[in-house]
Amino acid sequence: MSKEEKSLAFLAAERFFGLLSLIIGSLTVYFTLTSINSEDFEQLPIPFFHLFTAIGIALIILGIILIIAKIE
Repeated sequence: MSKEEKSLAFLAAERFFGLLSLIIGSLTVYFTLTSINSEDFEQLPIPFFHLFTAIGIALIILGIILIIAKIE
């Protein structure tokens, strides 16, 4: 494999994992925020609401960075 082929494969993998991270983070934030409005609100673990929202936002930011980053 030449250096150009390796960088192309690395670029594709980086974009793929960035997109995957973006999707997982978006779903985490979406389901965390929509579960607050459900009828079973009393049964939800409220202290973890902020944790899951923060992790989801961090995954979204990581995904965006991986997608727009340039390989040197």
